[in-house]
Amino acid sequence: MKRIALLILLISLAAGAAIAQTVDLQLAVATQALTQNMLQELNLSDTEIQNILKLQEQFRLRKEQSNLDLNVIKAQIAQMLYKPDANTAEVKRLLERASDLRLEQEIAQVEAYQGIRKEMGEEEWTKLMQQIRTRAQARQQAQTDAQSNTRTNTRSSSGGSSSSGSGSQSQGSSNR
Repeated sequence: MKRIALLILLISLAAGAAIAQTVDLQLAVATQALTQNMLQELNLSDTEIQNILKLQEQFRLRKEQSNLDLNVIKAQIAQMLYKPDANTAEVKRLLERASDLRLEQEIAQVEAYQGIRKEMGEEEWTKLMQQIRTRAQARQQAQTDAQSNTRTNTRSSSGGSSSSGSGSQSQGSSNR
């Protein structure tokens, strides 16, 4: 009985995580990552900027409260599962409540996204999304370049310090 309830909990948590990972980049950025400087670059009025920042803050507070509630539920479930006679119906009720909280988080994120997009207008929204894509691509390229430089530096430092050893290694690997 306890194993079944634990399995249900783990499946529920994994499903919730999978759903959360599918949230669009635009949702995440619009509801969490817009800074005042980014918004000022878009020629938005001070009122529009303040309204957008307020929407983001409202979403952040809702999400924090929801996360706290989820943590309480997880602790309650864990406590119940330590008992040899765990109440499966109660565990199921708590899992359903956790699922409802995750759904409420997703809905809150969509509502914040829609409010921010409406406040900005489509032209500025399009500019913002282009900025975000450009920054993301530049960040990804910088990471790729850094990884390439690290590999190159590692090869040159190991190759330069023991050239005779690396030569015998390459010969040995070509014989295999």
